[in-house]
Amino acid sequence: MATQQEPRRRRRGLRRTVITLIVVIAVLIGADFGFGSYVEYRVSKLLRAQLHVQDDPRVSVHGFPFTTQALAGDYGNITVDANDVPATPTVRDLAFNINLRHVQVPIGQLTSGKVDKIPVQELDGSVKVSAADIARMLHLSDIKLAKQPINAVLGNASPVSESNPNPDAFNNDPTHRDTRAGFSLTASTSLAGQRTAITIYGMITLQGGQIVATPKKLKLTNAFINSSLPASISHRLLGRFAFRVDPGTLPFSVTPTRVGVTEDGALSVTGKARDVVLNGNLAR
Repeated sequence: MATQQEPRRRRRGLRRTVITLIVVIAVLIGADFGFGSYVEYRVSKLLRAQLHVQDDPRVSVHGFPFTTQALAGDYGNITVDANDVPATPTVRDLAFNINLRHVQVPIGQLTSGKVDKIPVQELDGSVKVSAADIARMLHLSDIKLAKQPINAVLGNASPVSESNPNPDAFNNDPTHRDTRAGFSLTASTSLAGQRTAITIYGMITLQGGQIVATPKKLKLTNAFINSSLPASISHRLLGRFAFRVDPGTLPFSVTPTRVGVTEDGALSVTGKARDVVLNGNLAR
């Protein structure tokens, strides 16, 4: 009998060991994520003053486990998102997206909240200006922004649209590189009693940290018209849709290096910086 019960005891003991191990791992993972949430909360508080926003920004600490990063005081990648940030009376809906790499905050300072300086090895950020802000600047009720190949703006290529998506249109195209990009802006208006879509094709450029839009072509679409207007006619109307946007200074003294049109129909300014030092005292 003893020889038959021994394997059963071993199996029961193994099951208890496995269950205990699973419970311990689950507790450790739960504690790690809990600590990660605490770190995100503390970093959000610290960055709120840096971004000059009313609400705490969304902060995500990437990489697992969080605890080892906190103990080392070096966080490999932290992303920060903030929406509906007012910049000027007209530009009210800015959105920030920031990636911080190798953020160095000693755990003791983080938990106490007494952080004087926060060294960041590398940082890249972007600011998005919404179509609603552009519409407000142009005194329009509603507009739609989309990116366009440079040949569609300055040449004879067909524009990209929902009916003509043409994913190859941007291949080898210099439009979306660095300081300029092609765009289209579509608004609706009443023309001779017909609801008419006015589409502007133009270039946006980055000048002194500001987005400058220069319209080049104008197209009308309604039940009777679906064509671009001749330059001799459209010239007088295009100036109505020229605009300049000052999105304010990019966070953390990032130098703007690129302008573009995002997939969700906003204008964006992006830039990078290295060896940035954030002032933790601002969060007190």
